[in-house]
Amino acid sequence: MVSNADDQRIATVVQYKLHQEFVTRLEGMDPSNIFEQIVIEAAECLEDDADAKGSFTDPIRPYVEDCANNFQKDLRIWLGDYYDSSANWLQSTRDLFSFHFMMYYIQLAINLRKEFQTVAGGPRYEYTPRIRDVYFGLWDEQASQNRRFTGEWRERDDEGIERFVYDSWGRLAVLRKINKTVEKFDIDDNRERYTLSEAVTDLSDRVQNACVDSLADFAGFCSEDKDLPTASKRLVQLVKGYYESRSRSNQTPITMGLNVIRQLGEGEDRQYYRTQRGVGPTLRLNRSALRFFARLFGGSSEEMHYPKFISYLSRRGINLDSQSESLALEELDEMGLIDRQSDSGGAVYVRTI
Repeated sequence: MVSNADDQRIATVVQYKLHQEFVTRLEGMDPSNIFEQIVIEAAECLEDDADAKGSFTDPIRPYVEDCANNFQKDLRIWLGDYYDSSANWLQSTRDLFSFHFMMYYIQLAINLRKEFQTVAGGPRYEYTPRIRDVYFGLWDEQASQNRRFTGEWRERDDEGIERFVYDSWGRLAVLRKINKTVEKFDIDDNRERYTLSEAVTDLSDRVQNACVDSLADFAGFCSEDKDLPTASKRLVQLVKGYYESRSRSNQTPITMGLNVIRQLGEGEDRQYYRTQRGVGPTLRLNRSALRFFARLFGGSSEEMHYPKFISYLSRRGINLDSQSESLALEELDEMGLIDRQSDSGGAVYVRTI
């Protein structure tokens, strides 16, 4: 049976090898401008530091593990893509990082909200973070009220991704205080971090009571008659109330996540986020982004049927309703990326580049 410690060692080796592949790819490029030169030199320094230490850096346990795994898969595919010039490849690498970081932040916020709701609902407390469906539209689609992607930002589950991201600051504060408290105890279970559901389920009453006291001391409320779920909910409410009572200019910490998502999504070429007057923010894929994902898909699967491409997007958190799926097929076809084979019963394939 594989232990948590074994899992950590395996993850460390995999991440180290992927880092080495990334460094090797960068070192093999001829820098075409100062920015690329800086990136290459920074990678070389990272490699030297790793060698000097003689050990791997311990990986941080991801909250949504599937997001981290998908990022590694796509990065590995991209490392093997040699079609572009060095400058274009690095630009696309930035776009790849931007999407996965943006999606991780969104998935983190959604899962934190669901986990805290689960724990507040009482036993059973078990919750496993996973990639949740998030609906995107194509760039030029009309954002009518009956479309799934139109309401994701402000109406999803009666609140919206915007609210989940905003409230994630308080929920992350809870997790930080819990784990800082746990560090003071000698708990030998090979676990580096606890989620809220794990803390409520697996920690002893003594440690949970210490966590309650820590949350209460931090936020200035009475810990008497409060269990860990109740104290956690109270801290989230206090953090939310504290920032909502302040002026917009003094809300920087709690609005940071929203600004990060917007900045990551509004790329120069591939774009995943759009703000329109009268519509507000929506998650979108412009043509360059759609083409980019088709390219990554081509390196990830031998089964190139269009439904497989839709599944590839879904596994990365990008869900399209039936109208968006049809429009995406049309756009890929216009870009010459669709192959319709009449001898295969009308099967539709995504072309590789």
